[in-house]
Amino acid sequence: MWDRPLAAAVRRFAAAGLRGALLLAAQSIGAEPLAAQRRPDTTGAVAIRKTATVEPDCAPWDGAALAFWIPTERLGGPRDGWLLLRIWRPPTRAAGRYDFPDTTDRIGRVVHFVSLSSPAAIVWETQPYEELRGVVRVDRVDTNHPVRLDLDLTAATGTRLAGRVEAQWIEARVVCV
Repeated sequence: MWDRPLAAAVRRFAAAGLRGALLLAAQSIGAEPLAAQRRPDTTGAVAIRKTATVEPDCAPWDGAALAFWIPTERLGGPRDGWLLLRIWRPPTRAAGRYDFPDTTDRIGRVVHFVSLSSPAAIVWETQPYEELRGVVRVDRVDTNHPVRLDLDLTAATGTRLAGRVEAQWIEARVVCV
């Protein structure tokens, strides 16, 4: 986890909207890629409806990517948990099968945030999470329609999260620099 001075610096960069500087700073000190990523939508729509969502994102090397937020209760998991699935491919190439963990660091990442009421409530520096392993299948990705996902994931604790979900698009403009 991050130490307090670094976390404060990250908050200052994020508040200033300097996403590229934030990623560069995090990468230069070897911070976990997950901690340096863009914050989720905070409109409250995700928190109220407990709906799986998808939005544009950036890969660690600043290429186009997708970020999915999925409530674990939709997959037979706890009510107070969320999955963050990041696919580091542009939407036009995101359909397919993905095996996690990604040992190449070129495909993406999937983690389970435990004890999280909504993505809007996350505190990146202290939020407990666990890495997941398993398979994710992503159907055709079209920004005019929900994205269908089939997931079969397991945590180190043995918790299995499996099922089919449809992720609704959150409109966001992301510039990867």
